[in-house]
Amino acid sequence: MTHRWLAISVLALASSVSAEPVLFQSGEHSGFTRLVATLPSADTQWHVTGSGRIYTFKVEGDDFSFDLDGIFERIPRTRLSNLVAKPDSGEIELQLACDCEVSSASYNDRHVIVDIRDSTNEEDVAPIPANFLLQMESADQKKPFRYTWAEATPVPTPAVQAPVEAPATQLSDPTQSFGSYVSDQDKISRVAQQVIDQINRATEQNLLQAQAPEILALEEGQSPSQDRTAMPPPPYANSDAAWRTQNTLNVTTYNALDVAVQEIAAVLAGQSGASECIADSRIDIESWVGETDFSTELGKLRSGMVGEFDMTSPESMTNLAQFYIAHTFGAEAEQILRGISNTNKDPVLTAMAQLVETGQVTKFNPFFDQGHCASDVAFWAALSGQRLAGESAVDSALETLSGLPVNLREHLAPILSNRFVELGHTEAASYILNSIERTNTDPGPEFDMAQAALHAELGETDAAVQKLEKVAAQNTTLAPAAVVDLIASHVAKGTIVPSDTVSLVSALAVEHKVGMMGPALRNAHAQARMLAQDFNPAFDVVAEIAKIDGKDVAVKIRSDVTNALITKAEGFDIISYAIARKLADPDMLVPETAVTLAEKFYSLGFHDQTKRVLQSLPIEHATSEVHLLKAKIALADKLPRRAEAELMSVTGPAADTLRAQARSMAGDHHAAAEILHDMGEVERAALEAWLGGDLSGLSALDLEVYQRIEAMLQSAAADTTGSDAETQTLTHNRALLNDSMDARGALSELLNLHRVTEPSS
Repeated sequence: MTHRWLAISVLALASSVSAEPVLFQSGEHSGFTRLVATLPSADTQWHVTGSGRIYTFKVEGDDFSFDLDGIFERIPRTRLSNLVAKPDSGEIELQLACDCEVSSASYNDRHVIVDIRDSTNEEDVAPIPANFLLQMESADQKKPFRYTWAEATPVPTPAVQAPVEAPATQLSDPTQSFGSYVSDQDKISRVAQQVIDQINRATEQNLLQAQAPEILALEEGQSPSQDRTAMPPPPYANSDAAWRTQNTLNVTTYNALDVAVQEIAAVLAGQSGASECIADSRIDIESWVGETDFSTELGKLRSGMVGEFDMTSPESMTNLAQFYIAHTFGAEAEQILRGISNTNKDPVLTAMAQLVETGQVTKFNPFFDQGHCASDVAFWAALSGQRLAGESAVDSALETLSGLPVNLREHLAPILSNRFVELGHTEAASYILNSIERTNTDPGPEFDMAQAALHAELGETDAAVQKLEKVAAQNTTLAPAAVVDLIASHVAKGTIVPSDTVSLVSALAVEHKVGMMGPALRNAHAQARMLAQDFNPAFDVVAEIAKIDGKDVAVKIRSDVTNALITKAEGFDIISYAIARKLADPDMLVPETAVTLAEKFYSLGFHDQTKRVLQSLPIEHATSEVHLLKAKIALADKLPRRAEAELMSVTGPAADTLRAQARSMAGDHHAAAEILHDMGEVERAALEAWLGGDLSGLSALDLEVYQRIEAMLQSAAADTTGSDAETQTLTHNRALLNDSMDARGALSELLNLHRVTEPSS
């Protein structure tokens, strides 16, 4: 079981406080991959465009942030290879890994569904997750209310007719087409809103009285904690005699609202409804344990598997699989279930067997849309990684855990705690671990790992590290995962990994070279070497990752090591490693790190290496920083027109400075002066104007010599007046003689100021 370091995961895509969040969720289905985006409001405009393997999801408006956390934890990269967020433009770039078909649709005002499909077979399309249905919250976010009938007005009443039962709500066929399902669910949402409107109108007309659940429970003789989801039956459900004893007026009513309330109560109780919950009878583990000891019960079930003509019975095989699940033997249960045909096999049992064995569900997950259910299925939904909707579902999951057999409870409790930590239910996770610790003084390494995850989520880093060090030092199957998380904690804090931990992760990486933990251990080994600034061994590990796990997998860790190299190493070492490890080659680094390396090359004066890195960048990553750097290189190569071409789509002070430099280099000093003047660079603008022959602004330069030159020019240009031509000539010559000394001194000072140095040999 691999557990991610949760203390830093929430910081990966953090955006500004003012930004409107757009949440993305993912799900994997047979034949297609689904993304669901939750928009900030129903008025937010969106559209999906693209072709081939690049599509763009665009959100119209300003100041959006995108929450892509955990997208690839639930789906593989077989159809969708990457998501690139561009918050400034409100876009998400979908990079496909196949020649798939992409379809999109709006659902329930605020949700957008994007399907990446292998084929056009509509029967492969699964329905929209039901946790998007009937999302009804009270306006003031207080506890939900139930309704009791107000005292009826005494009026003559005709004979009471038997109520007509409303037809049961039918679920949409899970194999129906995408468009049909969306249409059906939109109808359900509209009906649900009509029910809410009727309830509001009935309350305003004093036909209904709102009561909090605790008050209603006390009136019915229950404790406030009992049955938080079940709603009272409508008045017509009581017998006529009972109604007569409760209401001396002998008045009874019912209408469509009663039927709707009864249906909603059934949905909340997990019995039926538009978002039907899996029935408790299908996951009743307590009844699967058996009545005798393990060996006796197992022998009885195995002997009953084969009947007449050596034929196996699906029912007996199902019973044996249930028995295995109840006793934590998930792999054995799944093996038995493989022998049952799909028509007779319950997919819920297969998912339960996988959860018991590995804590993960592969392929089809029947608990995908069960997070809203306040019943036993909430436990299995949370265990499979589904978000629980509301306190009632969380309480139901905890109650189901407490009712499991002891061995199964202790086995699944750490997994459920980890899931609750991932879903943000830290209080429930703490409750689970405390309850296990009270009943078992030595719960094992799984318990310690779950405690470490909880400590990390709560920000208790030192306590988390202590738990991880404890598990890492033990010779158990969880030691590799503990070492990986331990090194991740050091990466988060930027501290050096102890030498014994480095040696341990190196040994474990060799031991699990071809195992499931191999990739994570190799990655952790490279990170440990990186933190210790042992860059040569770190790059050796990266080379091993590229050879074993693939070149694409090695790009991320190689980029991390390169970033550390740029930050910590000296200039000569950076150049040496970059050349020796061919970091400037295409597809060696992620684009962001490649740009950082190019900027470092430029600052060190290695312009050829800078150009090589920039040329290897993909076209779609032509950011403003890339254009600025290319313009700098063009100016260094005395190519001002190319520099201006690179700056055509870039704005800002940095771009204007380079643009002015390009104009000046091209000889257009007047244009350079105008750009600098608009930027507020008065002195530099005056200098450019002087180079262009305009001496009127020399006084703006903060040097006395320029001011003297401008004064002399103004004096020389002034008209001389006199009585006759002879006097005027004498006056002009006298002025030239008087100013010659000042002119020679000013010119000498100006030449010394701009002295041309001889080139060194």
